[in-house]
Amino acid sequence: MQSNTLPTNIGIWGFGKTGKSALAFLASRGTRCAIFDNRALSDDERVLIQTYGGTLSNQSVEQFLADHPHVLASPGVNTTPYRHLTSFINELDLFYAHWNKPIIAITGSIGKTTTTTLAHRLLQQFAPCVVGGNIGTAMLDLLQPEIGNAAYALLELSSWQLEHTQQFRPKISIWTNLYPNHLDRHGTMEAYARAKAQMLRNQTADDSIIAHIDLQNIINQHARTQQICYIAPQPLSAAEQAALPPTTSVMYATDSMIMHYQNGRETEIMLREQLPKHGFLEHWLTLIALCKQMHLHVCANHLAAAATIVEHRLEPVISSYPGIYINDSKSTTPASTFAAVDHYSAYPIYLLLGGLSKGVDRSVMMAQLQKKGIKEIVCFGKEATQLAGWATEHGHRASAHATLDAVMAYIFARVTAGDAVLLSPAGSSYDLYRDYEERGKHFKNLCAG
Repeated sequence: MQSNTLPTNIGIWGFGKTGKSALAFLASRGTRCAIFDNRALSDDERVLIQTYGGTLSNQSVEQFLADHPHVLASPGVNTTPYRHLTSFINELDLFYAHWNKPIIAITGSIGKTTTTTLAHRLLQQFAPCVVGGNIGTAMLDLLQPEIGNAAYALLELSSWQLEHTQQFRPKISIWTNLYPNHLDRHGTMEAYARAKAQMLRNQTADDSIIAHIDLQNIINQHARTQQICYIAPQPLSAAEQAALPPTTSVMYATDSMIMHYQNGRETEIMLREQLPKHGFLEHWLTLIALCKQMHLHVCANHLAAAATIVEHRLEPVISSYPGIYINDSKSTTPASTFAAVDHYSAYPIYLLLGGLSKGVDRSVMMAQLQKKGIKEIVCFGKEATQLAGWATEHGHRASAHATLDAVMAYIFARVTAGDAVLLSPAGSSYDLYRDYEERGKHFKNLCAG
């Protein structure tokens, strides 16, 4: 555990959720804070800064950094070009320095919010657990005194939060998958993977990793512990099993059974038909592996109690219009959209694509969607015309619209009872919305009529 001694003055760059929680936390420990944000702050935000004894800087970012030898930046701020100007305090490192109980950290390109939400619902059945990070409560808010009865913290973490950590060390690291994402920030897949792998850098032999089997090479490069459980949707070959170290295990599925393999021994865990029908197989395999690692005896009833629908992820929406409507606004990458389309492959799909690409080449996904039984690709937002053009080039029926309102008016005039209308944008929401939640809520309101 690193020292929890804090500087007497700290600059806070960005006054969103992270910045506000940092101000409250630091002020409660006697640290004076100066706030810098490129946007104009609201009157309420200015009052909040005054309430905690902070000041609002109107300097340039370069001058702000030069005048503050210690700066905590929000994850959305790319500090890489500025790291020579000051000493940056990482939010995760700060949390780790002041949290004295085990941490379970979850990252991945897709599915990490669902995995975190389901894990929280599952683990709460055994002991008090707090959840935060990239989901729900800001990390530093978890350090408030009223959180004291929690047995551990469950954190969903993005590459932005992880990339510059130095001391952060989770007891259990869960890495769901790796697909192209945030390349506008990281530049290359290699850099993106290295940022994710920061989660593993300080783990010791007493800690453990749960990761998808496709990440085996990356895990081997970065892991400091040999306590590893891989998640596999199907059995490994005998040669693949034999190549695993004795401390490495695999949680996998056969057609009828959930199985665990380690060091030549295969153990039946539960019948596959006992898994909840909602969610993906990998989610449940990961949660079963987590419980096994924590020495918790999990049964089908525990999983069923956790298996409620996660808002904005494959969320069915009630509508008075024909067809079925699915809110998958959490989908911000092509990989998550592919998973959603596969999930509803039994229906002719109106697929709603939009948002910003985040540096990912979305032209490639149009060729991969050719075999998915899509009725039409309906595009909206800043990149709609480009998306529709790529879709048309690959033989899809496609249209482009400025807004989601225009999209839904277009669809309501065409949808039939057997169709599925799937909002799974494969891009971030920031061209039209504050976040994916606002986008999903707007979709649901439009469906309601």
